Amino acid sequence: MAADQAPRSGRLAAFLAAALVVTGCAGGTSTLDGALPVPLRVSTTTTTVELDAPTWSAPVSAIYLCPAAPPPLPDSTADRQGWAPGGDCHDFGRHPSRDGLAISLPIADLAAPDGAAFTTATDWYVMVLALEGDLVTSAMRSRFHAPDRDAAS
Repeated sequence: MAADQAPRSGRLAAFLAAALVVTGCAGGTSTLDGALPVPLRVSTTTTTVELDAPTWSAPVSAIYLCPAAPPPLPDSTADRQGWAPGGDCHDFGRHPSRDGLAISLPIADLAAPDGAAFTTATDWYVMVLALEGDLVTSAMRSRFHAPDRDAAS
């Protein structure tokens, strides 16, 4: 009986491995805007938010700071054309990022009236979008404690 089960378990393992390969190659969108194997370090000073993602690689990245959780990246490719998180998120522009991303975002850019929501938020969010032209191909986001701006006064 054990001899009969060994070939079956081997066939089952091969079938499951093949199913995973086929499913992974199907081109689904579930891997985007999810857990990406990219370290994103966020640190703050009284005047800046510092981002460092040494292994992030995108032709161009759009960077946003948000005072509340930004929406997830849409599933549909058509909906990703020209997409941005909107709301109270502040657009820090586009930056080349083929060889990683290291940037300092000045907090002074969050001036009122657009930046009013940042003054009361305990936590902020950074959202980095990988762009190919106007198409958002992937995104990463991180929540962090708002910087202590009172210490600068």
